[in-house]
Amino acid sequence: MKVGWILFYLTILLTLSVVCTAAPNIDEIEVDDDIEFERDFDIEVSLRGDAQNSVVNFSIDGYSFVGPQYPDEDDEVKVEWEREDWDRLPGGCGIHTLTVEVWSRSFGVKYDDQQVEVEMGNVPHIDFNPTTPEGSKQLTLTLRDPNTGSPASGVGVEVYYYQDAEIVLSKKNTDSSGSVSFTPQELGKYKATIEDRDYCGNMDFYVKRKMIVDGPHPTDPVVGEKIDMAVPAGGGIGVKIYDDETGEVSQIVPTTIEGDADFNVSDPGEYTIAIGESSTKYWGINKSLTVHEKPKPTVKVTPNKPVVGDVIDILIASRGQTLESALVEITRPDGVSRKYVTGSDGKVRFDSTVNTGRYSVKVSKDRYTNTRHSFEVYHDLSVVYTPQNPSVDENITLSVTDEGGHVIQDVVVEIPKENQVGYTNGQGRYTFKLPKKTDYTILLSKTLFWNESLEITPKGSLCIEVSKEVLELEQMLEIKCVNNQNQPVTSSRIIVENPQGIKETFTQSLVEYTPETAGEYKVYSEKEGFTSETQTFTVNPLPLTLANTVEGGRLKVILESRGQPVEGIPVAARRRDFNTQSQTDPEGVALLDFPGPGNLTLTVNNQENPLYESKSI
Repeated sequence: MKVGWILFYLTILLTLSVVCTAAPNIDEIEVDDDIEFERDFDIEVSLRGDAQNSVVNFSIDGYSFVGPQYPDEDDEVKVEWEREDWDRLPGGCGIHTLTVEVWSRSFGVKYDDQQVEVEMGNVPHIDFNPTTPEGSKQLTLTLRDPNTGSPASGVGVEVYYYQDAEIVLSKKNTDSSGSVSFTPQELGKYKATIEDRDYCGNMDFYVKRKMIVDGPHPTDPVVGEKIDMAVPAGGGIGVKIYDDETGEVSQIVPTTIEGDADFNVSDPGEYTIAIGESSTKYWGINKSLTVHEKPKPTVKVTPNKPVVGDVIDILIASRGQTLESALVEITRPDGVSRKYVTGSDGKVRFDSTVNTGRYSVKVSKDRYTNTRHSFEVYHDLSVVYTPQNPSVDENITLSVTDEGGHVIQDVVVEIPKENQVGYTNGQGRYTFKLPKKTDYTILLSKTLFWNESLEITPKGSLCIEVSKEVLELEQMLEIKCVNNQNQPVTSSRIIVENPQGIKETFTQSLVEYTPETAGEYKVYSEKEGFTSETQTFTVNPLPLTLANTVEGGRLKVILESRGQPVEGIPVAARRRDFNTQSQTDPEGVALLDFPGPGNLTLTVNNQENPLYESKSI
């Protein structure tokens, strides 16, 4: 009996000795870099100690993708993740946890284990715009390369709604900026899937409503005072009060089915009200809350930007009510102080704004927390500019004066959109041009003066070009509408006004026009926000060529225009004792009787046919 027990103990001791003295452990785990989606990759493990009696198990996120492995003679194990394993991987492409375990082959003892984070596939960074997606509003996803930060263009993105996981709501490729947009209609959880030759990954996101919250009321509560808030009705909107000093939740506020949330705070301090932190229907919001031990007066200064010499009205109030008999002490930048007491209207009037700089206000009253406030007083920058409705590339002149009408030199003038900075001259003026038809903000600044800004939107300039200034009837000319960079202007109208004042309107930027009436024409263009010049061209009537002979005692007149006979043109011959007329036939010939030798005046057309010129010989 004793011999048996001795043998048993020796066996146990021998086993423990083997386990303790020869136990291997993991020395190093190597995984291929730049693991591509749905591609094979290798994992190598090096062991320390006597590893020949051990077995190594591998898993990724709990999935054992290969069976037990035995170390080689160098105490190393190499395994391969195969393409088929991707289909069984929970979560797909992304960051995953590789677990390596070393076990004893004989005794079922685990010698060692290690975990390594492995990036499987090239997962791009995804930015959401807006960051809080809302239903029925466009959402833009922008993909960027995780290594370079450059836009990931041409990448396929599929978006699913979790309640309809089989239905693809959007399937698009990213544009050159790495962006793809769609408009989600339903509220809830969505999934964006990226499967591309260069990128892959999945991301869950929510689409919710913007939450509207009323309160807290009052905005400056005191300890123990009831504080009212209203959140969306229907319940399910949690309200928590965080103590800013500790970061801990000081209380959870119950909400009614109507959305009322009332509470009070027992200690003064700074708090944060977190509303709807875990809501799946609304985007949560935070509100800051300061709780005072005693009521704290508010101070309102009018005007908002006081100028040297202004009379300042200061209103003291608490909880929306004016505060009577409050002591108000105002200290100028030079240290001189004045004290006032508010009347029944809660106001004091301060008329000693003689210095530029910061003025301090101290308010005190029994049963109220002392309050400090400040306001600044500077000189005024008064700006006018001419012309009032400038055009692109037209000189614009700013004239700057102070509150007394004195010109101000060396005022800094900035035009951010053009990266332009200048200074007013000795006459307080600065002249510049604006090269584009867009909204410009002009910023003006000078030490001891209030900053000023103005908005200027120059009108675009429309130019009219005509291919001919003089032409004849039946000839064609081209009319073009261009901007000041000589580029065609779309959506503009070209108006042609003929000599009788009749207007024709064309919507193209290039018009081929054939006038039908002789005389002077006007051409201009119209486009909202643009000014236009007026061009003119002159259209002459068709020319007439006249020849005459005497045949059989009669005067024969032959008329042609551009080598062709002209029919129906009146021809008249006269002298002091004689007057006769006729008109040309289809051959362009008119025959006139005349009394005999002598000088005649021959008149052709006499402005009777507007298509042809008139002649007199």
